Amino acid sequence: MKSRVLVTQLSSRTSSIRTVLSILLLNRCNVRSFSIRPTAHVRFTNSRTHSIAHSKRVPILRSSSSSTPNSNMSEQTLVDTASSYCASHGILMGARSPTTGLPLPQPYVYEPAPFSLHPTPFPRDVFEKCYEMTPVFNGVVHTMCKGWGVDKVGEGGGGWLKESVRTAAEGDAEFTGRLVSLATEVMERGRTQRVVLGILRSDYMLHNPATTSSTDEEDNEEEDLHESIPLQVELNTIASSFGCLSSKITRLHQTLYPGLHNEEGDLPVNEAGENIATGLALAVQEFVRQKVEANNRDTVEPVVVMVVQPGETNSCDQRDLEFLLQSKHNVRLIRRTLHDLATTSLPTNDRHELLLPDGDDGSSTVTAAVVYYRAGYTPDDYPSDV
Repeated sequence: MKSRVLVTQLSSRTSSIRTVLSILLLNRCNVRSFSIRPTAHVRFTNSRTHSIAHSKRVPILRSSSSSTPNSNMSEQTLVDTASSYCASHGILMGARSPTTGLPLPQPYVYEPAPFSLHPTPFPRDVFEKCYEMTPVFNGVVHTMCKGWGVDKVGEGGGGWLKESVRTAAEGDAEFTGRLVSLATEVMERGRTQRVVLGILRSDYMLHNPATTSSTDEEDNEEEDLHESIPLQVELNTIASSFGCLSSKITRLHQTLYPGLHNEEGDLPVNEAGENIATGLALAVQEFVRQKVEANNRDTVEPVVVMVVQPGETNSCDQRDLEFLLQSKHNVRLIRRTLHDLATTSLPTNDRHELLLPDGDDGSSTVTAAVVYYRAGYTPDDYPSDV
């Protein structure tokens, strides 16, 4: 039998990612880039199953000392225990109305995030291949972003990328077209920051082109699993979510299935949240290094600015990064909407920094060392021209 690992799943409500916006936000550097590889910030989806707690089609682990639930719990007990774990460990989403599906108007009302009750069997060699390909894909995306065109100081690549999205811009002039125009304006004006941090997430589905002849359903499932190949269905370059919640889901499964957290790594350690926080902290350090190198020693506090949507239901995943940055790196993260940035940002300095009022009364000022977008990928994020 071929070796396999088990991967955790976190179901998500996703919006389409607009390629041009990703280009606009990432196309800021061709000198140096950070490549932070999260341990398991790769979302796997089994095309034959649903990743929700009560789904009976999620593959249940084979009975053995290492794969049975803690204390041989019944399925209902597992659901109850897992839901309690989610509540006590912040695996939560903002509650939605059961009738309309819209977020509730009251803040800080939460419900357990959709999750898989059982970790999903996944071929070990396929998992390791996807893991090893992560920095390669990251490099490809970074290189592609340099293909928008040459800026006014002669840096950048050819204009093939701009040309490749021209048809989409013409067909969606109000959103994609305006993003293309903005990206072109940025390139023509010249970028002031030449270092970029990419926080990317690859999504895969297992695909098995072969058919099996066995009449044994369990044999078929085992054979299908190990004959499958990974197909990348999406590579998120903006607002890549669930880095923190997916790490917690791994710990949930380690609690429900204690025998799987072993030396063989049957349930791999998932440090995606901590690694993303480390990447943001390193980017802040680079910002500070640049200022020192330029002999600029002002006392304005550098912070991470997370751009969020109003009424965000995934705030727990986002704020975990805020708390990780503060506790492990002594770096502050503040949350602002696009409207906040458009209406409250202060006049910039000669270094073209993004300066923002801080504090309840706005009496102090901070500078954006890193702008981390968790919004801006849908037309709904731009209700006006402000």
